[in-house]
This record gives sequence, C-alpha cells and structure tokens, in this order.
Amino acid sequence: MIRCSLILCGISLVAAAQLRAQVDVERMVDVLAMKETGTRWTGQPGPVGELSAWQITEPVWREHMAPRPFEEARDPALARACAVQHVRWIIAQIARRGQEATPERVATCWHFGPGHARQASRWGADVANLYEERR
Repeated sequence: MIRCSLILCGISLVAAAQLRAQVDVERMVDVLAMKETGTRWTGQPGPVGELSAWQITEPVWREHMAPRPFEEARDPALARACAVQHVRWIIAQIARRGQEATPERVATCWHFGPGHARQASRWGADVANLYEERR
C-alpha cells in the first residue's frame, strides 16, 4: 500500500513538472509578434518577403496553411492561426530531438529553425523574458 502511494506520488510529481514545462502556445504567439514587429506590422513585407506581425515566410505558410495563397498571411487572424500551428510544430520537433520545449528553445527554433533546438540564443532569451513578463 505504501509502495503504491509512493509510486503514485512520484508519477504525480513527474506529471506536474511536465505541465509546468509546457509552453502556453497562445502566450508564445503573442510574444513572438512582440519580438518580430512590436505587434505594429505596417503591411510591408519583411526583408525576405515575410508577412504579418509574425513575419511568416512563404514556406512556413505553405506548410501549415496550404492551399491558401501566401498573400492571405496579410490577414491577422489567418496569420495568427499559422503562427499557432507553427509553434505547435516547433514544440513537436523539439520533443523529437529529446529536448524540453521551453519558451527560449521554442523562440530560438522559431527564429533559426528546429536544428537549433540544442543551442541558446540571445533572440530566444529575449522572447523568453517577454514570455515570463506576460504571466
């Protein structure tokens, strides 16, 4: 009986730690827009043709929003939907690499690609700070 209680307690602690480690996707999407454009996107494409407050590239759009044309990334609601899907995809990519999906790691992968899941970045740290400030 005591052994079962200890096992259940251990499982509960592990589950609680995993829940704390999870990234709030909606909050992450908000802070990514803040970092990318200050949420004040002017409607002009970014340096390599990115659109929206999230500076979504055409390949990312095609991955998550096909068959909608990339020009629809100008619509804030559709761009946000793409950003949410992309953050979820990044979290899955990080998990496949055996890493914990932290706000800093998700932001680093957003900016540099999922191959950077094991690397720290100033960009990711800045986003992680914004993420924590928005609690």
